[in-house]
Amino acid sequence: MDLLKRLALILFTILFLVSVFKDLTQGTVVNKAYYEEQQQTEADNSEQSLEQNQNPTKNIENEPQQDQPYETIRIYPKPGDTVLSIVEDLNQNTSTLKMNQIIDDFVTLNPDANPHQINPKTAYYFPVYPIVNEN
Repeated sequence: MDLLKRLALILFTILFLVSVFKDLTQGTVVNKAYYEEQQQTEADNSEQSLEQNQNPTKNIENEPQQDQPYETIRIYPKPGDTVLSIVEDLNQNTSTLKMNQIIDDFVTLNPDANPHQINPKTAYYFPVYPIVNEN
């Protein structure tokens, strides 16, 4: 019985080492059709992103709602953008804005959206606050 355990352990060790060697030298076997489909999807997404960057997608709403102290702009975010970075780009007076207020206003404008995880393929409404003179 002790001999069988040793042989099983040696066989398992050899198979493990061969597997590691193959993985390091040849890499993981990938389904070629799946890999090509992923590359095509990424290419389509980058083309769409380029089109959005070349064609302005900002639409200033002509009729701001009466209960909102700001205007709204509809924007398709770029990959890596956050709600706060977009609002900072849109507004000159970011030093007077509070982060919680920006998030609350974004949620008010986009009730179905998660402000901590925005999608570049989706258009969102962002607040544009009026310039406040501190004089």
